[in-house]
Amino acid sequence: MQDIPSSHISSSQKCFTHHHPDASHWVPGSDSPHLAKFVRFEVQKVYRVGGFGDESWIGWIDAEEWRRTRPETESDKDAWNIDRNWVREGMESDVSKSHSNDESQASETSDLVLYDVVFQGEVDPQEKR
Repeated sequence: MQDIPSSHISSSQKCFTHHHPDASHWVPGSDSPHLAKFVRFEVQKVYRVGGFGDESWIGWIDAEEWRRTRPETESDKDAWNIDRNWVREGMESDVSKSHSNDESQASETSDLVLYDVVFQGEVDPQEKR
């Protein structure tokens, strides 16, 4: 995690209170009895657990590949096909090796991210919220 530059605090606060108006008392610097601050979460490792049946995959995903696909999955109604392609392009062959070698390490890794995109058919991702 990285501290957000002071020049971004105001816009971060506006974004937070816009999306969570009932939690405005938790904003950093408020009269809340709890300490809070805005931070930026920088993904360094991605460990995916997800899917169903022959469309499932558990294991590490290359962080650079994850960064390249993320804008597509947020905007493209075809995100489920991207998910399937990760499995079909041979990553399933690494599942058992990756799962057995990294499972214990993954549970202890603070920079672990569980990432799963499950959009079925032509469902608009905005409607899933």
